[in-house]
Amino acid sequence: MKSRLTFLKTAHIPTKWERYAYSRFSNLVSGKTLPMETLVEEIQTTFCFVLKKQHISLLYKIRNRVQVARHRKKNKPENC
Repeated sequence: MKSRLTFLKTAHIPTKWERYAYSRFSNLVSGKTLPMETLVEEIQTTFCFVLKKQHISLLYKIRNRVQVARHRKKNKPENC
């Protein structure tokens, strides 16, 4: 069930590097930060291509989605 839920969270993301970024942000321990420069370097090293401005702006959107999902999960009522 846990693996299904993680798959469903990233099913709408089309590329591997975007799913990688989403999982890096979502797997962060509470209170820790992941600088965007570090993530960009990791993606460029792992996937062997240089990120353009459009890609980096997409990373900011992905980070925002993860933050919104965490906020909603935190503030979700117990009955739902």
